[in-house]
Amino acid sequence: MKRCVWCLYACLLCSIPAYAADTLMLSFDSCRQIVLKNSNIIRKAENNVNSADWQRSEVMAKFFPSAKAVGSVAWTPQIDMMEMEIMQMPIALSMQLKGMYIAGLMVSQPIFAGGQIANGYRLSKVGVEAAKEQAAMERANAIAEIAQAYYAYVAVRSKQIMLDDYAIQLDTLMSQVGSSVEVGMSTDAERLRVETAQRQLNYQKKRVQTGVELCRMALTNMLNMDYDSVYIVPMNTSFDFVQSPASCLDQRPESRLLALQVKAAKIQKQLTVGKYLPTIGLSAAYTWFGNLHINGDITTQMGALPIAQKMQMKVPAIMLSVSVPLTDWAEGAYAIKRAKAEVNNAELERDYNQRLLQLEMRRAILNLTDGEDLVQTSALALQSATEALRVVRDRYEVGLSPLSDLLAAQTDWQKAESDYIEAQTQYRINEIEYLRTSGNLQ
Repeated sequence: MKRCVWCLYACLLCSIPAYAADTLMLSFDSCRQIVLKNSNIIRKAENNVNSADWQRSEVMAKFFPSAKAVGSVAWTPQIDMMEMEIMQMPIALSMQLKGMYIAGLMVSQPIFAGGQIANGYRLSKVGVEAAKEQAAMERANAIAEIAQAYYAYVAVRSKQIMLDDYAIQLDTLMSQVGSSVEVGMSTDAERLRVETAQRQLNYQKKRVQTGVELCRMALTNMLNMDYDSVYIVPMNTSFDFVQSPASCLDQRPESRLLALQVKAAKIQKQLTVGKYLPTIGLSAAYTWFGNLHINGDITTQMGALPIAQKMQMKVPAIMLSVSVPLTDWAEGAYAIKRAKAEVNNAELERDYNQRLLQLEMRRAILNLTDGEDLVQTSALALQSATEALRVVRDRYEVGLSPLSDLLAAQTDWQKAESDYIEAQTQYRINEIEYLRTSGNLQ
């Protein structure tokens, strides 16, 4: 009586009538879709991708000319500028600022900045790639976590169904033994042995029920669902073994992140070098001066002749600036050496973690292979235990086997069924872990 472990839909519905209105049937694929949509960690990683892309656009703007407008208005009391004498005629000049304004427009274009702008843009592009790889890694981790929670729930729920099936067997056996005791064909000791088995089964069922609720609680929490309003039922799932996809460390987000760290360290070294190179910039400006009053008088034989002048000016200008660092007391040399050391550290960290990733993938392949063997072995054991239980039950019904043999056969069947459920569950978890470590979990 081999059964599909993952779910018996009719039995599930019968066992949870109180939750019928709020029952949600979920497969692993639907759980995967829900967690990818609702996970706060994934949404945060996606926000980081957008933030990195906006930073890239921010750095890219530095390639283009920058323009700014300036303006000011001034007021001062009368200022004596000078007193002089020309051809024995005294001249006195004063300046007065009453609302004098200065307005201008300046456009600046960097020509050469030691490669800091170009390398800064390259570094921002690396930041975008790193944010995308981080988001991919968070998605894979979220899928792996929901897989463990989902299949753990499926396993405990399957054991609950198996115990319900076992309870039916014991109830049938109890009815048979009770009838036999009444006609004197069995003893009270045999009836007590069946009662003991039933009580032990009730203890196991209570423990499994607690496990079901705990697993459902963990699953609903990961799916961002209300625990009290949703009862999750696993959907029918046929069991099959995974076809091992091509595995390569370069497909893993973690491996690509390590390569990007080295690339970022090299660009950072070039940025450090650029800080100590000459810079060249070109600027163009156009300035307006207005409302500037100059007053004075010239003393002549005819008397004082007043002078009044209102000035308006427009001044265009083009400027080329060059900055050449001469000495910084070897600060630049030490900074460049430090940047080179950081590049070396990034390369060493990449090599070390690459070996760890390789080891992790090999371990996942080994666990997947062993898990397949365990599923096949436990399936054969369950088949043998089921057949043995059938034979012993038939012999017991005709009086050729004692009750102790039947109870032992039922216990062996229960253990074989439990082992088969655990083997299937562990294989599914190993499958997800293998897909994650091989870079194929999307």
